[in-house]
Amino acid sequence: MGGGDSAFITINLKSSARSAWPHEATPSILDELKYDVTLTGPTGTHEHTIAPGEKSKTFTVAEGKWDVKLDAYHNNEHYATGSSITHVRTGQNSAVTLQMNKVICANGHSFTEWGETTAATCLDAAINTEKCDVCGALGEETDEGHHALGHLVNSWDWTTYNSSNGHVSCKRLACSGGLAAIGDTGPAGGIIFYVVSNGFTIQGYSGGTGSFAAYTAYYLEAAPANEGSSIPWSENTHGAIIADATAFSSLDDIKASLIGNGRRDTQIIVNYLATQGETGKAAQVCANKSLNGFTDWFLPSLGELNEMYKAKGQTGIPTTGEFWSSSQNSNQWAYSQYFVTGQMYSPRRELNCVVRAIRAF
Repeated sequence: MGGGDSAFITINLKSSARSAWPHEATPSILDELKYDVTLTGPTGTHEHTIAPGEKSKTFTVAEGKWDVKLDAYHNNEHYATGSSITHVRTGQNSAVTLQMNKVICANGHSFTEWGETTAATCLDAAINTEKCDVCGALGEETDEGHHALGHLVNSWDWTTYNSSNGHVSCKRLACSGGLAAIGDTGPAGGIIFYVVSNGFTIQGYSGGTGSFAAYTAYYLEAAPANEGSSIPWSENTHGAIIADATAFSSLDDIKASLIGNGRRDTQIIVNYLATQGETGKAAQVCANKSLNGFTDWFLPSLGELNEMYKAKGQTGIPTTGEFWSSSQNSNQWAYSQYFVTGQMYSPRRELNCVVRAIRAF
C-alpha cells in the first residue's frame, strides 16, 4: 500500500486514562500489560502486539471502517478486553481509546450485559442478573428488572388494545392491565423497546406516495429479527442531502435525539431513492416489510435507534453490530450506532451496516 493511499489508527494506552480501565488496574499493572491487537477492515484481519510499557502505537491501514479489538495480558493471564470501531479516511489518523472490561468470567470472558433470570409475573417484576455476553455465565450482582407492571410477555391480549391511551388487557384474572412494558411482545410480534405513558407524536407525511397523517403513539416496537447485516444506506452518487428528511451535522444538535420522525423520514428517503432507480437499500427494506399483517415498518431515526440501544439488555436485541438510522449527516454520510458501546458514527452511505425495522403504535 503506497503512502498516498494510507490511513492510520492510533491506539492510546496512557495509564492516566483510568476511566477506560477496571478500577482494580493500578498504574503499575498498566505498565506491565502486553496487548494483542486485532484490526478487521477492508483488507481483512490483521493481528499485532504492543509491548509492555508502550503508551500508544500507530498502525497503517486502508481507508474505511475498522473493528478494533484489544486483549490485555498480565503475567501471561488474560486480564482485560475491549473493542470499538472507527471510520478512517486516507491521510487521516484516527485516535482510539477503548473501554476495557476486566476478564472475570470463569471461561475467560467479561461480564458486560444483563440477562433476565427470573421472569416477570403480574405481581412481581423480573430479576436481572449480570451475564457474560459471550458464554452466558452469570455473575453475582442482581437488580430488579424494568418491567414496570411485572406482566408476563405472553399475557397481553392485544385484541383489546386501546389506542386512545395505549392500554392493553391482561389475560390473567383479577388483573386490570395497563401499559405494556419494555421487553414485552408487541402486536406485530416484535419487541417493545420504548414506552411513553402519555404518548408521543409520530410526524405525518403528505408529500406523495406513502402519505399518512400524524398520530399519537405510546410504544416503539422493533422487528423480532434484523433485516440483514450488510445493507447500504444508498449508492451515494447523487450529491445532495435528501430534502425535507432530517439532517444535522453535530450530535449536539437537538435533532439527534428526536423521537417520532423516523417513519416520515423513511418514506421521504424511499420516494427519493425510487427516482434514482435504487432498490434494496436500508429505508426501502424497512418500508417494504410485512409481518403478521402489519406494514407500517420504518428505519429508525438516530434518536429512536438510541432508545433501542439503551433497551438492548431488556429486550434481547443484538448487542453487537453497527446499525443504520434514517438520519442524514451530509450528502455523502448518514448516521449509525455501534451496539457494543453505543457510540454514534456517520459512515459513507454506500457502506454496509445492520438494519432493524421498527414501528410505532
